[in-house]
Amino acid sequence: MEFNWESKNYRDLVDQYLGYRNKRRPRGAVQALAKAVGCHSTFIAQVLKERAQFSAEQGFEVCQFFQFNPDQKDFFLLLLARDRAANLKLKDYYQKKLDNLLEQQRDLKPTESSGLNTSGAYEAEYFGNWTYQTVHALTQITRTQTIAAIAKVVKLSHEDVKDVLKRLEIMGLVKYEKSTWQSTLNSLHLSKESRFIRQLHTTWKAKLISDIQTSAISEGTRFSGLVTVTEKDYQRIRNILVAAIGTIRKTVEASTSEEACILSIDCYKI
Repeated sequence: MEFNWESKNYRDLVDQYLGYRNKRRPRGAVQALAKAVGCHSTFIAQVLKERAQFSAEQGFEVCQFFQFNPDQKDFFLLLLARDRAANLKLKDYYQKKLDNLLEQQRDLKPTESSGLNTSGAYEAEYFGNWTYQTVHALTQITRTQTIAAIAKVVKLSHEDVKDVLKRLEIMGLVKYEKSTWQSTLNSLHLSKESRFIRQLHTTWKAKLISDIQTSAISEGTRFSGLVTVTEKDYQRIRNILVAAIGTIRKTVEASTSEEACILSIDCYKI
């Protein structure tokens, strides 16, 4: 079951995991939860009708029963603490913690641990230059594993491409084998806390602007627009984008390297 990070209170999550559908819960679901929490099923019913509250201890048992992971558990218990708070200052305190947790969940973390073989010594050079990243990507595609083929795609001289490949070889990202240049590490990621993340975004935005100005071809999918929405919908749009990028990542991981594509998505407040 997909955890609903947009839940506005802990009761919504309880109902979701109890299988609440069409104003009904599966037979025995409430009784099973009551047994795990150590209370009567009527108390669970009162909580779900907003006539009672779980204690912190009962909330913890709910998390255990639904097998929430650590982040999901933190989210549920913070919702519970906020809803139990007796004054606005305390509610605001827990709401800020919830907002911080949700912001962390929207961070596009790497799906696996990956990095340059040099423990970050070349990160600034690699992530600050679109040609390095593009040449590296092209060495993952069978038909573009020669200097001539790469040069044709990136529109650089053979000598410039050779220099980039030599640098990537020093970084441990490519190797020369059987007259072709082949990638040794296909996927590299930066977290948004990395000091090189600005360089990564800047170099690709510059590349996109250059392509728009110099290319007459409108191939691909492009969208740019300014919209006005509520704060709630702004965060919902971000959640949609994060979920979509997660789906794209899974597609990329399962896909054979045949084409190198630029994927650029932005959504932020002015």
